Amino acid sequence: MTDPFKTPVKEPSNVDPSEQEIKAQLSLDEQTARTRLTHADAADKEKLTELKESLAYNVLFFMWLWCAMMFLAVIIYFTSQVTLNKEIPKEVILGMFTATSVVVGLVGYILKGLFGGKES
Repeated sequence: MTDPFKTPVKEPSNVDPSEQEIKAQLSLDEQTARTRLTHADAADKEKLTELKESLAYNVLFFMWLWCAMMFLAVIIYFTSQVTLNKEIPKEVILGMFTATSVVVGLVGYILKGLFGGKES
């Protein structure tokens, strides 16, 4: 009586696969590799887009926060100077607006580097 769970083992043949079969297998392997590369590139671009969105949000949030803090500082300083009947020094005004313009320029520089710009 033979064992039903035992599968017959084929003896390896000494016949080499034909050249056409080898080319077909190589073509299939090449298509598989190209498909994997395409999927990897697509996944990489998706992650890069997510990273850029996150960085852009954080940079713009920083800029809005900076502008809001400068607005509050200007309002508080100006109201305190007006209530004390003092003249507001021009150096203070120039310093605040210069700092704000530097931050806005820095944000623009960062975003241009992040998203790229037209190369001249």
